Amino acid sequence: MSSTDITKVTSHISHNEALIFERSQTGRIGYRLPPLDVDETAIDEIVPKKFQRDDDLEGLPEVSEVDVIRHFIRMSTWNYSIDLGMYPLGSCTMKYNSRLNEKVARIPGFANLHPLADEKEAQGALQVIYELQHHLAEITGLPGVSLQPAA
Repeated sequence: MSSTDITKVTSHISHNEALIFERSQTGRIGYRLPPLDVDETAIDEIVPKKFQRDDDLEGLPEVSEVDVIRHFIRMSTWNYSIDLGMYPLGSCTMKYNSRLNEKVARIPGFANLHPLADEKEAQGALQVIYELQHHLAEITGLPGVSLQPAA
């Protein structure tokens, strides 16, 4: 495959990122491995011939590491993410979850708590649920609040 076989599908005023192949410059190298600190071994001794490539990877772009990082970061901004927007979808699908919520949900006491854990083992989580209900009711002025999902 050569870079002439690759074309953009569409262009867009805010998505005008060049293809990585268009950034290619002959001789540009993204990364160099450090010198070996062990004896070199022939590839045939490690990888069976049937699994070895028989071409020289012709057509791959020659780009710097910085070019690759910048290219894919710019492309990543084309997708919705919790950093760039929210998902205003239904109650049983994805929603906006702030990074803080994700961080709290990964606290080992919550993330590793089994749904069928004994009440004794779940007291910390149950206390958080109880206090959250109490605080939400107090803030909103409602007589009570349920944390049960709507769907």
